[in-house]
Amino acid sequence: MTTRSGIMPYVTGGLSSAKVSNSFATSNGANICTEVNRKEDAWGWNVGGGVEVKVAKKLSIGARYLYTRYNAGDYRVDVGAGTAPATNPFRITPSGGASINRGDKFDTQSVMATSSFRF
Repeated sequence: MTTRSGIMPYVTGGLSSAKVSNSFATSNGANICTEVNRKEDAWGWNVGGGVEVKVAKKLSIGARYLYTRYNAGDYRVDVGAGTAPATNPFRITPSGGASINRGDKFDTQSVMATSSFRF
């Protein structure tokens, strides 16, 4: 459906899925680092909007913005004492270790330019 002016604004939304692959690298050789929940499937949602403009009888151009949020789970790196001295920041915690958490959300934003030709 197009309007008389040939401009069609729209909104969009839906469900999304992604394969999330986390990784961790460190130059810290004194502590022991263990990754937890490194890879997983993530489900989420997206919402956005755009506009399409008719520029010729069979040609239109447009732009779209899309925001997506994935619930990616709890990826973390557990850090243990290893051979670190007692003054090491990871050893002076009450448990003698710590965790580095990424969080459970992963957001993306995208802007796309489009063109359509009708035969």
